Amino acid sequence: TREGVSIFITLHSQTSCAKSRSLMRFLLLATLPTLLWADSESLNCPLRAIGLEYAQMLQPFRPNQVFQEIADALNGSPEAQNCSIKPRNLANDDSSEARHRVVFAPLPSKNSFSIYADPIDGSDDSGDGSEKDPFLTIQRALAAVREARWEKSSLGTEEIATIVLRKGTFHLREAIKMSAKDSFVTLQAYPGEQVEVSGSIPVTNVEWKP
Repeated sequence: TREGVSIFITLHSQTSCAKSRSLMRFLLLATLPTLLWADSESLNCPLRAIGLEYAQMLQPFRPNQVFQEIADALNGSPEAQNCSIKPRNLANDDSSEARHRVVFAPLPSKNSFSIYADPIDGSDDSGDGSEKDPFLTIQRALAAVREARWEKSSLGTEEIATIVLRKGTFHLREAIKMSAKDSFVTLQAYPGEQVEVSGSIPVTNVEWKP
């Protein structure tokens, strides 16, 4: 984005929408007087601070360093004149607030159709999609579901299939395209593990020079 902030999807949490909307309404009402009488330049930093605080409210389980990196990006934007917003020190993986706000979906039953993908220890070549030998990518896991449903007929067209994602970051080199044929497919994180899906590409084996 213009602010240089990475937007990522966290699959292992389900946040209460009603509570989130209430929190956002509170933040907006608290700054309403400023919004009504301020000019655009004076609104710049307060609105950035509201966005950062709202992000922490939505995902309090993330370490504070993550929000500090977002704050640094917001403060470093060309439009951010003399901004020095900081995250509140509340994001902690072990916090009681985080445990209260995050709900993990249970693993599918052994009798259901499930495919596993692991961005660290998986393999699209030698893996078979089982929990013991997972695939490496979401694309390969989705392809296995399609094969079972439309080629091998071992999965009914309206039977639920679950793709379980293990901890780590799945880097997408291209968009995942799904159609009506991919209905009744659920993607979920392995309970208790942090999963991210990112459009970035890791930069490795590079020697940086000034």
